[in-house]
Amino acid sequence: MTDTLALAHTITEITRLPAAPTHDWCTSAAKALQPLAPTANAGFVVAHFKPDRTRLVTESTGVSNPTQPGSIDLRTTLERLESIPFAPTPAQLRRGLVAPLLSLFPSWTRQTQREINDTTLAAVASITNTDQPLVILAVFDTPESASPPNPIHTATALAMLAHQASNALHSKSSSINWLTEREGLILERLILGHSVRVIAEELDRSPHTVHDHVKNLHRKLGATSRGQLIAIALGRADQTYNQTPDLLPLIVSTRQSLAEIKPVATARVG
Repeated sequence: MTDTLALAHTITEITRLPAAPTHDWCTSAAKALQPLAPTANAGFVVAHFKPDRTRLVTESTGVSNPTQPGSIDLRTTLERLESIPFAPTPAQLRRGLVAPLLSLFPSWTRQTQREINDTTLAAVASITNTDQPLVILAVFDTPESASPPNPIHTATALAMLAHQASNALHSKSSSINWLTEREGLILERLILGHSVRVIAEELDRSPHTVHDHVKNLHRKLGATSRGQLIAIALGRADQTYNQTPDLLPLIVSTRQSLAEIKPVATARVG
C-alpha cells in the first residue's frame, strides 16, 4: 500500500469512529492509525493534563493489535505515562503537535526495554479548552529497522482524530462517561430502531434491565429524548465542542528542541 493510499484508508477509518465514548474507542482509534505505519504497533491515549501541562492523568488507552505481545507491552507502557518533558502552550495543544516519540517521552526505551527508530513519531492535541485540558496522544512504537510514519500524514490524521474525539469524548465533568460494553451493544440496536422489548430478547435480558441501561445512556450522553440520543450516537447532534483550528498540527523535526517550540501560523517541518 502506498503512503497516499494508507492515508486515505486511515482517514476513512477515522470518520467511522463512534460518535459516543464507547468502551473500545481508543482501541478503534489505534486501529485506524495502523495503516500509517504497518510495521509499527499503534497506540492511542485519552488523558487529562494537570494545570502545569506536563503531568498526565490517563483516562483510557488502546492499541492496534490488542492480542499481540508487542501491543500488550505497548498498552502497559501507555497506561504508565505520567508526564512529558515540556509544557506546551494552550495554543499549541489546541492546534496539535507531532514530534519524535523520544522527544515527547525520553524514557520510552527504558520503559519498553527495546530500541526504536529515532524518527518514530508521537502526536498530541487537546480536545477541550480548559485549565486541565482533555488531550489525545497517538504513538507509533516502530522497530529500529522499520520505516516510521510520514510526518505530514500523521499530522493530517491527528487533526481529523481531534475533530472526531472532541465530539465523541467531550464531557462537562472532570472525567468521561465511558459507555460499558453492554451499553454500547444496546445503543447499536437503538440506532437500528429496535425497541427495548426486542433488545431484551436479543440480549437475553429483562426489559427492565435494558430500560435501566437506556436511562444510563441518556445520562452519559446528555440526551433528553430517544431521538436526541440516536442523533448524538450518529454524530448528527448540534455538537460545538471541537477546539482544533482548521490547520495541520505543528510538525517538529529531530533537530528542534521542544523547549524552544513556538506556535506558528502554518505547519512546517523543521
